[in-house]
Amino acid sequence: MAESSDLSSPASRREALRMVDVDDPGPYHAMLREIFDHERAWREGPDVGESDEYEQVYVTAFLLFLIGDPAD
Repeated sequence: MAESSDLSSPASRREALRMVDVDDPGPYHAMLREIFDHERAWREGPDVGESDEYEQVYVTAFLLFLIGDPAD
């Protein structure tokens, strides 16, 4: 199960994504939703593409797809 952590920075979200088991991302569902929201806001902000974390939104979307919740 995912631990609560500060996901406010791209670097902290990158580290959180590294914890997710691709074979079973379900226990991280809530955290992945939160990361996706942060990533979307970050991409719409003034720093778009300014660091190496720009692909995290795609990784997060893929993991949410694997969970298969239509609400996502």
